[in-house]
Amino acid sequence: MAAAKTNQLLNDVQNVRFTKHDLFELSPRTRSFLRNLPPGINKLLVDPPRSGCEQALRMCLQSLQHTLERIVYVSCNAVTQASDVAAITAEFPSFELSALLLFDNFPNTSHTESIVVLTKRPPSSDPATDTSTNSME
Repeated sequence: MAAAKTNQLLNDVQNVRFTKHDLFELSPRTRSFLRNLPPGINKLLVDPPRSGCEQALRMCLQSLQHTLERIVYVSCNAVTQASDVAAITAEFPSFELSALLLFDNFPNTSHTESIVVLTKRPPSSDPATDTSTNSME
């Protein structure tokens, strides 16, 4: 996080805030942070431990569902990432998978890094609010 803050200062970036929380324990401090996120956050980057972050990400989405436009989810465990993404898109259908990237940073091993980008659908294409019917007459 020190490098991120240094880059923020060097590049005079004013609209970024960095924070670090332990998603393994979801301590009272972390739970409070996730439930009371500042308004106006529209992008979220998560890089959870191998066990994933479904519960923490769900708490973020509950706080930010009206302003959040994009989630970038980096993972070293594609299985938990897929499970988290499936649970999140089921509970928050306004988000859809818009990109999936796989990186083989460690050739000749089974370890990979994957990046999933979830993007909020435009309101007119949100299945949760779509009242049109598709009848075949």
